[in-house]
Amino acid sequence: MTISVKHACVLLVLALSGCALFNRTPEQPPQIYVLRVTPIDAQAKPAENHVSVLVSTPKAWPGYDRARIAYVRHPLQVDYYAESEWADQPARMLEPLLVTALQESNLFNAVVSATSGATAELRIDTEIVQFHHEFLIAPSLGRVVIRAQLIDLTRNRVLATRVFSATRPAATEDARGGVTAINNALQGILGAIVDFWRDTLRKPGFEVSSS
Repeated sequence: MTISVKHACVLLVLALSGCALFNRTPEQPPQIYVLRVTPIDAQAKPAENHVSVLVSTPKAWPGYDRARIAYVRHPLQVDYYAESEWADQPARMLEPLLVTALQESNLFNAVVSATSGATAELRIDTEIVQFHHEFLIAPSLGRVVIRAQLIDLTRNRVLATRVFSATRPAATEDARGGVTAINNALQGILGAIVDFWRDTLRKPGFEVSSS
């Protein structure tokens, strides 16, 4: 078969394109972000209740159970930033922040994590329902929704359940702005969770048998 000069040039261009496709320069590594909230400047004082609480490992609803940073442009669609990621899954990063917030609250005699193997009279279960940068309005928002439940392990009963929701405006319309807004929203939710448990434990007639 005879190949014309024109066809030969076309084949050469395709071959060079193929070489470029499979020998790309390394992509820029993603920007890594963490969850961080401002510690409460709490004074050391005796615990309000002589019971211990165990913070179980938080869970996350589908779409938020990965280290990718989610954003929403349409109500029923979740997308992810291509060049920015969380340092770990949000649920895993939430656990130590929740433990610290409860320790600083002075509500409990002790606050332990699920991995410690310690026993407790109460347990707090949490689920991340929403955790994203939202572009449904302008300016965009960081939205965090967390479902929390307090369980009395001594009597195997649910003491209280609530869904906590918070939004904060993003200063910039990019991943960095979204991450900052999400952190600010989470700060508000952690404070609301502590206040809700405080109100629950102070209700008349409330009592948990300490071990």
